Amino acid sequence: MPGVEDVVDALLATTWLSDEEDGDAQVPGGEGVRHTADWTVLNHLLTVLESPGLHAPVRATLRNALRRLADTLRVQAGAQRREAARSIGAYLADPRTERLDPVPRVPPGAPN
Repeated sequence: MPGVEDVVDALLATTWLSDEEDGDAQVPGGEGVRHTADWTVLNHLLTVLESPGLHAPVRATLRNALRRLADTLRVQAGAQRREAARSIGAYLADPRTERLDPVPRVPPGAPN
């Protein structure tokens, strides 16, 4: 059974850390779709950290994964990646400094 680190690593591998930028040109709006997916995943991961019921080991694993992501993004090209690294660092230092988008509410009766 995959652990928290496995799940987070898989999410980041298919978004921020994916090397499929060449495929963006083949999809209409590909770059915009990619940036939206990247930022949505990051927003959700940071939102999870705010959860009061989150167990300490899970919180530590998630914070560590976000630190590693920030370190990786900081040295990569692109304004989106550098801004994400800055946002992660600022949030981990003081969550009040970064505004997170509200997580959309799933309507009643929606499929899981």
